[in-house]
Amino acid sequence: MDKLNSETLKLEPEALWKEIVESIRPEVGEEEADLWLTGVRALAIEQDQFIIEVPNKFFTDHIAANFQTLIETRLKKKSGSDYTLIYKVRKDIENQIPVADPVNVAPPQRKFELTDLNPRYTFDSFVVGTSNRFAHATAEAVAKKPGQQFNPYFIYGGVGLGKTHLMHSIGHAMKKVHPTARVLYTTSEEFVNEYIDSLRYDKPDAFRNKFRNLDCLLIDDIQFLIGKGRSEEEFFYTFNSLYNSRKQIVVASDRAPKEMAPLEKRLISRLEFGVVSDIKAPDLETRIAILRKKAEAERLTIPDDVTLYIATALKSNIRELEGALIRLTAFSSLTGVPLTVDVAREQLRDTVGTDESVTVRVETIQREIADEWAIDLRDMKSRSRRREVSFPRQIAMYLATQLTDLSTPQIGKAFGGRDHSTVVHARDRIKELIEKDPYFVEKINKSTERIKTVDNQ
Repeated sequence: MDKLNSETLKLEPEALWKEIVESIRPEVGEEEADLWLTGVRALAIEQDQFIIEVPNKFFTDHIAANFQTLIETRLKKKSGSDYTLIYKVRKDIENQIPVADPVNVAPPQRKFELTDLNPRYTFDSFVVGTSNRFAHATAEAVAKKPGQQFNPYFIYGGVGLGKTHLMHSIGHAMKKVHPTARVLYTTSEEFVNEYIDSLRYDKPDAFRNKFRNLDCLLIDDIQFLIGKGRSEEEFFYTFNSLYNSRKQIVVASDRAPKEMAPLEKRLISRLEFGVVSDIKAPDLETRIAILRKKAEAERLTIPDDVTLYIATALKSNIRELEGALIRLTAFSSLTGVPLTVDVAREQLRDTVGTDESVTVRVETIQREIADEWAIDLRDMKSRSRRREVSFPRQIAMYLATQLTDLSTPQIGKAFGGRDHSTVVHARDRIKELIEKDPYFVEKINKSTERIKTVDNQ
């Protein structure tokens, strides 16, 4: 017997069983291992018997027919001895099931319940922009007439773009009109876990009654079903049952249905029955609106230039934006330090990452602002004090303080050798206008977005 096998004999039965399960997982598949083996306990090793405890006879029959030979082979390889797998049905489970009325016993409930909707995710709190307008309009239509024209409704897009928010909004709107409607939001991972539990506790009928008697099923992250054959099949029949009963189905994913292979074609086809809409990353105006709405909801005061900085620096998703806002206000509240762009840049240095690491050149700012305001590029460095020249120059100086890492003396040098105080005056004047004039804010926003786009090409 080699060293590995002699050490294996010292393992407790449960530890050895876990090793065996993990060793055969690649051969039997993740779902099969999770479904049939992870809920099994090893009780004892007695002579040539390896005794395991199973939830019910259904498990005994399935493991014996499909895995026993492989398990016994792996046991011999691990221990150097021949063991026969012996099954014992879990007595405590049996005792919990009344013989006369088995329907009364249900598997343990997981964290979600019917109509467990997030109260903060409503249509009123959803910020509509060009990136999500169609998805939002469709969601509202679904909520008004569930189970009709737009069924199923499939929403896809990247992480943190508002898919889950829209799903909860649909649920809230339905419940407002139909208070007794059976609405359930869940994820496909929870669907799989409940399905596994229903088999472990011999309660598949209770599972099906729960999911197939809904008025609206909102199921998130459907891509989790990929590679889970039995669970995928169960969802397929759940889908058919709800659809044929004209009940609303809303599905969300990080990819379009046609990109979800190796899901079965028949399921992909059904996911495309109704309307498919995508949500893209929000543009600058939408990001600013999201930050303002979040600040209003949380009763936070954020300077406009700080809002602009956050919206410009963080482009990927809404969660990052809102997280940055909360982080900055918490820092300011706890330390007493007023929020400025410099403070925001320092506090978000690890969050901004690659978006902020791209350098914007002062030459780009000068050129783009000169073009926008129809002045000669040379006027950015000239001594002219004419308003039609000096005002665009001040805007360019302000943007240089926001979008570059240059110090104010360095910026002054780039603008024809002006001194530090001139740059500070320009920065403060533009900041004051931003705080007073919403139209000017939008103009600065568009200039900022264009400049960053030019230098990121």
